[in-house]
Amino acid sequence: MPGLYGDEFVGYRIPTDDEVNVALRGGVVALDANVLLGLYRFLPQTANDLIKVLGRLEDRLVVPNQALREFWRHRQRAAGSPEAAMRVADDAIGKAVASAASA
Repeated sequence: MPGLYGDEFVGYRIPTDDEVNVALRGGVVALDANVLLGLYRFLPQTANDLIKVLGRLEDRLVVPNQALREFWRHRQRAAGSPEAAMRVADDAIGKAVASAASA
């Protein structure tokens, strides 16, 4: 008789801390286009920190072809967006303050 996590239910098993550490230290990291586009949107220090982390991944880092296509398609819109992101955040904060005041 198979264990609780037989073939059919192995995906429900909660990994141990050691298994998670092995995966984090040795797994392949595939970037999404949003990570690349985020480099335009982040504050400079945040973007630099991300680049350092990605550099440490070395041969474990991959960028799928589709992510590159999406990056190039949306890059110019993202390039000027730190100011736009600030306006969106400012509007959201303003709405939250107004909502809190009315409550």
